[in-house]
Amino acid sequence: MSEFSKCAVIGTGLMGPQIAVALAFGAERIRIYDSDSAALENAMLIVQSYVAELAEHDLLDTATKNILRKIEPASDLKHAIRDAEFVIEAIYENVDAKREIFGHLDSLSDPRTILASNTSSIPIRHMAKVCKRPNRVIGTHFALPAHILPLVEVIRHPSISDDCFNRTFDALVAINKVPIRVNVDTPGFVANRLQHSLTRQA
Repeated sequence: MSEFSKCAVIGTGLMGPQIAVALAFGAERIRIYDSDSAALENAMLIVQSYVAELAEHDLLDTATKNILRKIEPASDLKHAIRDAEFVIEAIYENVDAKREIFGHLDSLSDPRTILASNTSSIPIRHMAKVCKRPNRVIGTHFALPAHILPLVEVIRHPSISDDCFNRTFDALVAINKVPIRVNVDTPGFVANRLQHSLTRQA
């Protein structure tokens, strides 16, 4: 079981529902948040389709067949992150939008809550700088599709604490992900930088 028993996913785009399903392999409860009720309803339907797909391919064992009961919608941000140990932002790739949401998360969450970003390209320090407790901010870039592929980049930035990094890394291992340690907070991190280099050479 994951070290994080209660989690929240902020954003219902492509990656949000996938990450919620991935976290449900260990966590006891995941709230997925969006202020748009239609987007939230659609995200829950997508979650159902992902779980059905996993079941169809025999990728759910007895312990994980109750995944759908673990994931619940939330249209209020404060409610979504209440008592969460791990909150991951998965909104669109815009640094200003991410900084705004991290400011809200920092002020509303418990001081012990780890705040993560699933950004694929934006240095984590940009989000950490708007937080009063930057030591609990981390990057967790899931490979697409997140509920199937095991790779997760776990990204440090200059102000992160070792406790935050190690707890996140270990929790990802516990849900059968294959995290890699990214020790330099550079745009694109490892996977995207390698992918773009290969594309250029091709």
